[in-house]
Amino acid sequence: MPHIAFSTVACPDWTLQQVADAAARFEYDGVELRTFGTGSTSFACDPCLTSSAKIRRMFRDAGIVVSSLATSICFDAPIRPRIIGRVFGDQEQAVSEARRAIDLAAQIECPFVRVCGFEVPAGEKRRSTVRLIVERLAAIADHAHRTGVRIAFENGGSFPTARDVVEIIDPLHDPLIGLSWCVRTGVLAGEKPLPDAIADRTLILRVRDWRDGQLTGDDACQQAARALCDSGPTDSCVVFEWCRAWVQCEGDVDAVLKGAANRLFNWTHCELSPGAA
Repeated sequence: MPHIAFSTVACPDWTLQQVADAAARFEYDGVELRTFGTGSTSFACDPCLTSSAKIRRMFRDAGIVVSSLATSICFDAPIRPRIIGRVFGDQEQAVSEARRAIDLAAQIECPFVRVCGFEVPAGEKRRSTVRLIVERLAAIADHAHRTGVRIAFENGGSFPTARDVVEIIDPLHDPLIGLSWCVRTGVLAGEKPLPDAIADRTLILRVRDWRDGQLTGDDACQQAARALCDSGPTDSCVVFEWCRAWVQCEGDVDAVLKGAANRLFNWTHCELSPGAA
Protein backbone atom coordinates (compact mmCIF):
# COMPACT_ATOMS: atom_id res chain seq x y z
CA MET A 1 0.00 0.00 0.00
CA PRO A 2 1.59 3.33 -1.00
CA HIS A 3 1.85 5.99 1.63
CA ILE A 4 0.63 9.55 1.08
CA ALA A 5 2.68 12.72 1.25
CA PHE A 6 2.58 16.35 0.21
CA SER A 7 5.28 18.39 -1.45
CA THR A 8 6.68 21.49 0.21
CA VAL A 9 6.10 23.47 -2.99
CA ALA A 10 2.76 24.15 -1.27
CA CYS A 11 4.44 25.91 1.65
CA PRO A 12 7.82 27.40 0.68
CA ASP A 13 7.59 29.93 3.52
CA TRP A 14 7.14 27.31 6.26
CA THR A 15 9.94 26.05 8.47
CA LEU A 16 10.66 22.33 8.56
CA GLN A 17 9.04 22.16 11.98
CA GLN A 18 5.86 23.67 10.57
CA VAL A 19 5.97 21.14 7.72
CA ALA A 20 6.34 18.20 10.10
CA ASP A 21 3.59 19.50 12.40
CA ALA A 22 1.18 20.06 9.49
CA ALA A 23 1.81 16.60 8.07
CA ALA A 24 0.98 15.06 11.45
CA ARG A 25 -2.05 17.30 11.95
CA PHE A 26 -3.55 16.41 8.57
CA GLU A 27 -2.63 12.71 8.97
CA TYR A 28 -0.22 12.37 6.10
CA ASP A 29 2.29 9.54 6.24
CA GLY A 30 5.15 11.67 4.95
CA VAL A 31 6.35 14.75 3.09
CA GLU A 32 8.39 15.40 0.00
CA LEU A 33 11.05 18.02 0.66
CA ARG A 34 11.93 20.30 -2.25
CA THR A 35 15.60 21.26 -2.32
CA PHE A 36 17.71 23.55 -4.45
CA GLY A 37 21.02 22.43 -3.00
CA THR A 38 23.62 23.92 -0.71
CA GLY A 39 23.43 27.67 -0.26
CA SER A 40 19.91 28.17 -1.58
CA THR A 41 17.43 30.15 0.50
CA SER A 42 14.51 29.90 -1.96
CA PHE A 43 12.50 27.77 0.48
CA ALA A 44 12.54 28.23 4.25
CA CYS A 45 12.05 24.46 4.52
CA ASP A 46 14.93 23.45 2.22
CA PRO A 47 16.63 20.57 4.07
CA CYS A 48 20.04 21.94 3.09
CA LEU A 49 19.48 24.75 5.59
CA THR A 50 19.19 22.43 8.61
CA SER A 51 21.44 19.76 10.08
CA SER A 52 20.60 16.20 9.11
CA ALA A 53 20.44 15.09 12.74
CA LYS A 54 17.89 17.81 13.54
CA ILE A 55 15.77 16.85 10.52
CA ARG A 56 15.75 13.18 11.50
CA ARG A 57 14.77 14.02 15.08
CA MET A 58 12.11 16.53 14.02
CA PHE A 59 10.27 14.15 11.71
CA ARG A 60 10.64 11.13 13.98
CA ASP A 61 9.12 13.09 16.85
CA ALA A 62 6.19 14.05 14.60
CA GLY A 63 5.72 10.45 13.44
CA ILE A 64 6.28 11.53 9.81
CA VAL A 65 8.71 10.14 7.23
CA VAL A 66 10.60 12.13 4.63
CA SER A 67 9.15 10.32 1.64
CA SER A 68 11.35 11.81 -1.05
CA LEU A 69 13.82 14.54 -1.82
CA ALA A 70 12.71 16.46 -4.93
CA THR A 71 15.45 18.22 -6.86
CA SER A 72 15.43 20.29 -10.05
CA ILE A 73 18.49 18.43 -11.33
CA CYS A 74 18.35 17.70 -15.07
CA PHE A 75 20.79 15.74 -17.20
CA ASP A 76 20.16 17.29 -20.61
CA ALA A 77 23.10 19.74 -20.84
CA PRO A 78 25.05 19.08 -24.05
CA ILE A 79 28.81 18.65 -24.02
CA ARG A 80 30.40 21.53 -25.89
CA PRO A 81 32.81 21.58 -27.61
CA ARG A 82 31.72 18.09 -28.59
CA ILE A 83 35.12 16.39 -28.31
CA ILE A 84 37.30 18.34 -25.89
CA GLY A 85 34.31 19.43 -23.81
CA ARG A 86 34.64 16.28 -21.73
CA VAL A 87 38.14 17.34 -20.76
CA PHE A 88 37.77 21.08 -20.25
CA GLY A 89 35.13 22.78 -18.17
CA ASP A 90 32.57 21.49 -15.67
CA GLN A 91 30.42 19.38 -17.96
CA GLU A 92 29.10 17.11 -15.23
CA GLN A 93 27.81 19.61 -12.68
CA ALA A 94 24.42 17.87 -12.60
CA VAL A 95 26.06 14.56 -11.68
CA SER A 96 27.93 16.21 -8.80
CA GLU A 97 24.74 17.88 -7.57
CA ALA A 98 22.84 14.61 -7.76
CA ARG A 99 25.51 12.79 -5.76
CA ARG A 100 25.25 15.44 -3.04
CA ALA A 101 21.47 15.06 -3.04
CA ILE A 102 21.83 11.29 -2.64
CA ASP A 103 24.17 11.80 0.30
CA LEU A 104 21.70 14.22 1.91
CA ALA A 105 18.85 11.76 1.40
CA ALA A 106 20.85 9.03 3.10
CA GLN A 107 21.65 11.33 6.02
CA ILE A 108 17.99 12.23 6.63
CA GLU A 109 16.79 8.63 6.05
CA CYS A 110 14.91 9.49 2.87
CA PRO A 111 14.48 6.60 0.39
CA PHE A 112 14.07 8.47 -2.94
CA VAL A 113 15.72 11.33 -4.83
CA ARG A 114 13.75 12.83 -7.74
CA VAL A 115 15.69 13.89 -10.86
CA CYS A 116 14.64 14.81 -14.42
CA GLY A 117 15.64 14.58 -18.10
CA PHE A 118 14.53 17.30 -19.37
CA GLU A 119 14.64 18.87 -22.89
CA VAL A 120 16.47 17.96 -26.09
CA PRO A 121 18.50 21.17 -26.62
CA ALA A 122 18.18 23.12 -29.85
CA GLY A 123 20.62 21.82 -32.43
CA GLU A 124 21.06 18.47 -30.67
CA LYS A 125 19.78 15.08 -31.79
CA ARG A 126 17.41 13.25 -29.49
CA ARG A 127 19.57 10.13 -29.62
CA SER A 128 22.60 12.09 -28.37
CA THR A 129 20.63 13.63 -25.52
CA VAL A 130 19.22 10.27 -24.47
CA ARG A 131 22.72 8.80 -24.46
CA LEU A 132 23.99 11.63 -22.22
CA ILE A 133 21.10 11.26 -19.81
CA VAL A 134 21.67 7.49 -19.57
CA GLU A 135 25.39 8.02 -18.94
CA ARG A 136 24.72 10.52 -16.19
CA LEU A 137 22.08 8.36 -14.55
CA ALA A 138 24.55 5.47 -14.57
CA ALA A 139 27.11 7.67 -12.84
CA ILE A 140 24.77 8.63 -10.02
CA ALA A 141 23.39 5.09 -9.73
CA ASP A 142 26.89 3.91 -8.93
CA HIS A 143 26.96 6.45 -6.10
CA ALA A 144 23.46 5.48 -4.95
CA HIS A 145 24.52 1.87 -4.49
CA ARG A 146 26.78 3.00 -1.65
CA THR A 147 23.79 4.35 0.27
CA GLY A 148 20.72 2.35 -0.79
CA VAL A 149 18.91 5.53 -1.80
CA ARG A 150 16.87 5.05 -4.98
CA ILE A 151 16.62 7.42 -7.92
CA ALA A 152 13.17 8.41 -9.19
CA PHE A 153 13.40 9.66 -12.77
CA GLU A 154 10.44 11.92 -13.61
CA ASN A 155 8.58 12.27 -16.90
CA GLY A 156 8.49 15.75 -18.38
CA GLY A 157 9.88 18.08 -21.02
CA SER A 158 10.95 16.09 -24.07
CA PHE A 159 10.24 12.85 -22.18
CA PRO A 160 6.60 12.95 -21.04
CA THR A 161 5.41 9.43 -21.91
CA ALA A 162 6.02 5.95 -20.57
CA ARG A 163 7.88 5.02 -23.73
CA ASP A 164 10.15 8.05 -23.29
CA VAL A 165 11.15 7.27 -19.72
CA VAL A 166 11.51 3.54 -20.34
CA GLU A 167 13.89 4.36 -23.21
CA ILE A 168 16.12 6.01 -20.62
CA ILE A 169 15.96 3.69 -17.62
CA ASP A 170 15.75 0.31 -19.37
CA PRO A 171 19.34 0.26 -20.67
CA LEU A 172 20.64 0.62 -17.12
CA HIS A 173 19.01 -2.54 -15.70
CA ASP A 174 19.45 -1.06 -12.23
CA PRO A 175 17.05 -1.87 -9.37
CA LEU A 176 17.85 1.45 -7.70
CA ILE A 177 16.46 3.43 -10.64
CA GLY A 178 12.69 3.79 -10.84
CA LEU A 179 10.21 6.43 -11.87
CA SER A 180 8.46 9.49 -10.55
CA TRP A 181 5.30 9.65 -12.67
CA CYS A 182 3.48 12.97 -12.97
CA VAL A 183 -0.11 12.09 -13.83
CA ARG A 184 -0.91 15.47 -15.39
CA THR A 185 2.16 15.44 -17.65
CA GLY A 186 1.43 11.92 -18.85
CA VAL A 187 -2.27 12.48 -19.50
CA LEU A 188 -1.60 15.69 -21.45
CA ALA A 189 0.78 13.62 -23.62
CA GLY A 190 -2.00 11.12 -24.34
CA GLU A 191 -1.12 8.47 -21.74
CA LYS A 192 -3.28 6.50 -19.34
CA PRO A 193 -3.19 7.97 -15.82
CA LEU A 194 -0.62 5.30 -14.87
CA PRO A 195 0.44 3.14 -17.84
CA ASP A 196 0.54 -0.59 -17.15
CA ALA A 197 4.07 -0.85 -18.52
CA ILE A 198 5.55 1.29 -15.76
CA ALA A 199 3.26 0.75 -12.75
CA ASP A 200 5.61 -1.73 -11.09
CA ARG A 201 8.53 0.70 -11.43
CA THR A 202 6.76 3.82 -10.18
CA LEU A 203 8.31 4.85 -6.88
CA ILE A 204 6.55 8.22 -6.73
CA LEU A 205 3.14 9.04 -8.17
CA ARG A 206 2.75 12.80 -8.46
CA VAL A 207 -0.76 14.23 -8.44
CA ARG A 208 -1.32 17.94 -8.92
CA ASP A 209 -4.21 20.32 -8.67
CA TRP A 210 -5.73 19.96 -12.12
CA ARG A 211 -6.99 23.53 -12.15
CA ASP A 212 -5.67 26.50 -10.24
CA GLY A 213 -7.24 26.86 -6.84
CA GLN A 214 -8.94 23.47 -6.75
CA LEU A 215 -8.01 20.23 -5.07
CA THR A 216 -6.88 17.28 -7.10
CA GLY A 217 -10.14 15.47 -7.77
CA ASP A 218 -10.04 14.37 -11.36
CA ASP A 219 -10.80 10.80 -12.28
CA ALA A 220 -7.33 10.47 -13.82
CA CYS A 221 -5.61 11.03 -10.48
CA GLN A 222 -7.87 8.59 -8.69
CA GLN A 223 -7.34 5.96 -11.37
CA ALA A 224 -3.58 6.40 -11.15
CA ALA A 225 -3.61 6.06 -7.37
CA ARG A 226 -5.70 2.89 -7.55
CA ALA A 227 -3.39 1.45 -10.23
CA LEU A 228 -0.40 2.13 -8.01
CA CYS A 229 -2.14 0.32 -5.15
CA ASP A 230 -2.79 -2.67 -7.40
CA SER A 231 0.54 -2.94 -9.21
CA GLY A 232 3.10 -0.56 -7.75
CA PRO A 233 5.99 -1.25 -5.35
CA THR A 234 4.84 -1.75 -1.77
CA ASP A 235 7.00 1.14 -0.56
CA SER A 236 5.90 3.64 -3.20
CA CYS A 237 4.31 6.98 -2.34
CA VAL A 238 1.63 9.27 -3.72
CA VAL A 239 2.73 12.90 -3.51
CA PHE A 240 0.26 15.77 -3.67
CA GLU A 241 1.86 18.79 -5.32
CA TRP A 242 0.07 22.11 -4.94
CA CYS A 243 2.31 24.48 -6.87
CA ARG A 244 1.88 27.55 -4.69
CA ALA A 245 5.63 28.21 -4.91
CA TRP A 246 5.45 28.76 -8.68
CA VAL A 247 2.03 30.22 -9.43
CA GLN A 248 -0.57 32.26 -7.58
CA CYS A 249 -3.08 29.80 -6.14
CA GLU A 250 -6.43 30.53 -4.57
CA GLY A 251 -7.21 28.87 -1.27
CA ASP A 252 -5.88 28.41 2.24
CA VAL A 253 -2.84 26.15 2.45
CA ASP A 254 -4.10 24.26 5.49
CA ALA A 255 -7.51 23.66 3.91
CA VAL A 256 -6.01 22.49 0.63
CA LEU A 257 -3.57 20.08 2.27
CA LYS A 258 -6.20 18.69 4.62
CA GLY A 259 -8.66 18.14 1.78
CA ALA A 260 -6.02 16.48 -0.37
CA ALA A 261 -5.06 14.15 2.47
CA ASN A 262 -8.64 12.98 2.81
CA ARG A 263 -8.96 12.30 -0.90
CA LEU A 264 -5.63 10.51 -1.18
CA PHE A 265 -6.37 8.36 1.83
CA ASN A 266 -9.70 7.32 0.32
CA TRP A 267 -8.12 6.56 -3.03
CA THR A 268 -5.33 4.44 -1.60
CA HIS A 269 -7.16 2.70 1.26
CA CYS A 270 -10.71 2.17 0.02
CA GLU A 271 -12.41 0.44 -2.86
CA LEU A 272 -14.19 3.23 -4.67
CA SER A 273 -16.70 3.04 -7.45
CA PRO A 274 -15.51 4.32 -10.86
CA GLY A 275 -15.65 8.11 -11.06
CA ALA A 276 -15.94 8.68 -7.30
CA ALA A 277 -13.98 11.62 -5.95
